[in-house]
Amino acid sequence: MILGNKLLFNKKNYDLIMYGCASVMSSKSVLEGVYSTLSITEIKTFDIIGNDVFCELNIIQQRTINNFGNVIPITSLFISNPLLGIEGNCFKNNLSITDVNVVSTYIGGGVFYGCQNLKMDNVKIYNINSLSSSVFYNNKAGGTLYLPNVTTFNDYAINQGGAATVGGFNINAPELITAGTYSMHSVNGSIYAPKLANLGDPSVNTYAFYGINSASILTVSSFLSTNNGGGEDADIAYVRSRGATIIFV
Repeated sequence: MILGNKLLFNKKNYDLIMYGCASVMSSKSVLEGVYSTLSITEIKTFDIIGNDVFCELNIIQQRTINNFGNVIPITSLFISNPLLGIEGNCFKNNLSITDVNVVSTYIGGGVFYGCQNLKMDNVKIYNINSLSSSVFYNNKAGGTLYLPNVTTFNDYAINQGGAATVGGFNINAPELITAGTYSMHSVNGSIYAPKLANLGDPSVNTYAFYGINSASILTVSSFLSTNNGGGEDADIAYVRSRGATIIFV
């Protein structure tokens, strides 16, 4: 992958790499003063190669990048230090970003809200265990979002209600157990969550799968087939009423 090759090529232990944005992210003081909670002393090195920014950090507690919005023309983000997180709404409505590969343990709500060119196949956020509200919203590039360690989707975690995605929006969340209200709003494609067993009150449709269409395939725990007084969970009944395929495992 390009991100990995660039890291290896420079033979430095970079904690943060931001591609395509050196024209704006031009110095330590810019990164420290506006776009992160890092101090100048915590930015050990700040190298610019072409239009890409490479940083070595010296941090011993949680820090975040923030406020990139659609101002920073970043195309790809690489974070190799789990102490560096991404603050809520950091990339809101950013139309440049296409790739994310981070080991961050903290990713705030609304981080990729409106990132229409961010393809889910290129999102690697493997160290988080819960997904906050609107982390993914209106991501028209679609693809498959792989979340290997996430156990909880909070309310409105993924909302694709305004997105006409290319090839559908798929979710592969093998450890997901709990999903909140409207947590997979208008996700149409394959939803693989074989351990999903908690959708709130089983007698009430919480609309976790609101807007799911008949071409979608939902794989969930068989617990949801009988947890509503011997019948299906109300959310599962809703999915069935929409004509989607349901697989219990």
